[in-house]
Amino acid sequence: MKVIFLDIDGVLNGGWHKEHGFDWALTRAIRNLNALVARTGAKVVISSAWRLEMNVEALRQVLAGWGAEVDIIDVTPEKDVVQDGMTFPAARILEIRAWLDTTSLVVTDFVVLDDNDITLDVDNEETLDPEIECRFVQTVTTEGLTEAEVEEAIFLLDQGFITDIPA
Repeated sequence: MKVIFLDIDGVLNGGWHKEHGFDWALTRAIRNLNALVARTGAKVVISSAWRLEMNVEALRQVLAGWGAEVDIIDVTPEKDVVQDGMTFPAARILEIRAWLDTTSLVVTDFVVLDDNDITLDVDNEETLDPEIECRFVQTVTTEGLTEAEVEEAIFLLDQGFITDIPA
């Protein structure tokens, strides 16, 4: 199974809007996500902070209301970032790794879509999960998911798990 770990703010919407908050979508970004899913057959796991406020069904309804044609299968777990010594956004890697390590699903390929640089913690120190880092596609918050990023994600989803990563 191919999986897209999906952030919402800055990937599907253009960041904070004074009248709408974060609850609005970029039509182009939604269209691009739909194209990515249609071309790869990937399922979606929500890694966005929205998962802390909504259950899977509510997330499905919001994204469907925006026109997203995706199969949301799960959300990443919330990690105790203080205990693990990381803070947002790098903690997102810990949450993705926890999901990958505990799922009963057979994941053959995955990609992470996020506007925050999840490879750095607040002190700009690199994290140490090369497999996730090399499958990370960073969007620009105000632009959302672009066609070029869709092509990069498709390429990554066709790579399979990387087992030999140089030190």
